[in-house]
Amino acid sequence: MHIQGELLGRRREFDNLARERLKDYPYPAYAHDNTRWGAYGLVAYRTPLAGIMPFVVVERMGFPYGDIPVAAAVYAGLNYRPDPALVVKVELMHGWFPGALKTSFGADALTLYSAQVAWVF
Repeated sequence: MHIQGELLGRRREFDNLARERLKDYPYPAYAHDNTRWGAYGLVAYRTPLAGIMPFVVVERMGFPYGDIPVAAAVYAGLNYRPDPALVVKVELMHGWFPGALKTSFGADALTLYSAQVAWVF
């Protein structure tokens, strides 16, 4: 069994003479001091069946300003190690953006399928 998680944060404070100007506004708009938070959790279990490891990941990230205030995702997949130096992985990810403006790309959820092979040398 493998359980892992992480919480991260970033505080950004501007000097008033060097404050970032925001783009895409018809009037002068400037970034405000902000804190950004994110977290993820991973649960996996390596089975006795050929070392196959199913896993689930849940993550969430907040953004201090913009069209998409929050991004969230759930991943599920399998890792398989046919050799200690070789990993085959398949994964399904579903992401969504709670509170996103209807005019932003965050108005739609995302579903991605992926596969990869990694060789450690």
